[in-house]
Amino acid sequence: MQRAVILAAVAALLSGCLGLLDKYQTESPSPPPDMQVEERTSPLVEQLGERHWRFRRVRKEVWEAALKVLTDHYNINIADRHSGLVTTEWDTRFLGKGMIRNKVTMLIQEDQDATSVKVFNNVETLPEGGAVWRPSPQSKKEIQRILASLQSQL
Repeated sequence: MQRAVILAAVAALLSGCLGLLDKYQTESPSPPPDMQVEERTSPLVEQLGERHWRFRRVRKEVWEAALKVLTDHYNINIADRHSGLVTTEWDTRFLGKGMIRNKVTMLIQEDQDATSVKVFNNVETLPEGGAVWRPSPQSKKEIQRILASLQSQL
């Protein structure tokens, strides 16, 4: 009986962790349809470039929301409110026969009556038995996930 209770408790704990492990998939999960970032414009956000957006919110609100979004999935390495720079630590995971890692950098600055946000996702791979990390194409899905989460926080 006691063993069954312990097994049930462990199963419940593990099932609660499954959502947190989504970022360790080969591809970052797509945001739910109701959290998709508008491709070009919305009342809240306007896309200015491939990795550049303008949020119609004050910088302080965007800064705090960005820190919340990033700390949900990453460890923060640098958070300099004055310059608007936020970087995460490298997040490394096994991927088949090698390893992959990524590090997110955000630059959050005032932009007239709004806030400019630039997001970069540096992705590198290390082949099995390799000694050198090699650049990999940026994960647009991860950037989209971060922006969708940021938009929902605001």
